Amino acid sequence: MALALEAPGFLHSPARELQQRLTSLWAPSPQESMAELRREALSGREVLVQRVAAAAVGVGGMLRPRGEAGNDDLLAERLVNVATSLPFLGLGLHMHRSRHSAEAKQYAAAIMAVGVVATAYHASSGRLRSVLRKADYWTITVAGAALSKAVHRDRRWARRAIGTSMLAVPFFPFHLSAAHTLATQAEFARCARHSAPVRRAFRLHAATASAAIAAFALEDRLAERGVRGAHAVWHVLSCASVATLGALVEHKEGLRRGEGSPHDSVASLDRLGGGSPKGKALD
Repeated sequence: MALALEAPGFLHSPARELQQRLTSLWAPSPQESMAELRREALSGREVLVQRVAAAAVGVGGMLRPRGEAGNDDLLAERLVNVATSLPFLGLGLHMHRSRHSAEAKQYAAAIMAVGVVATAYHASSGRLRSVLRKADYWTITVAGAALSKAVHRDRRWARRAIGTSMLAVPFFPFHLSAAHTLATQAEFARCARHSAPVRRAFRLHAATASAAIAAFALEDRLAERGVRGAHAVWHVLSCASVATLGALVEHKEGLRRGEGSPHDSVASLDRLGGGSPKGKALD
């Protein structure tokens, strides 16, 4: 039987011809193959366009103002929130007058911007309120970056990284605020180990910052139970926490002038005679 199947006659048998005809019917023609390739290419382009459009929508969602908080529903609560936003403006003005370096003055200006935008946000309504809420996020993030720049002024790589991070402020304000806050807290703790005045300020800062975080985290739950005013408490505690950061900025400026303990790299180089002249920062 196997020999019969392998015989040349079988290759041209009617069964074989029928099989070839059926195969030709099922197989796509060259024109159909080209059309199928075009459809696949078109579907690939459509998928790419859809992904690009989805990415654009996502970016737009980050840039677009989102909703509004419910912490100004009552007139009395709104007035208290406005009143407790103003101290940031006064604190920024005081910092600007008392600080010496350009970076510290930029930080002071950023704190003033936080106070202005927060006050405007709590006093506004309608679409402007939504826009100002997003601006509130941004100004807080910019203030955190400005503080990082003032604290790490003598580290060129840090200044570059901070400047680059400013480009992402409209997209990831919360993440950048957290990163700058952690970097500043680490430097604050490091300096507190070598300076008694900074250590006292750091302890006060840790207490007020922890209380402010607690007030912010519990705000919604307290509001659900009818307890109002947590947002204003957060304003007051945050402003007090920011005020304690002035000791860190002042300490850094003193080290650049050759004052303070020699643990700082710039001050140490000045005392050893291997760094920049006294009163000048390493750029």
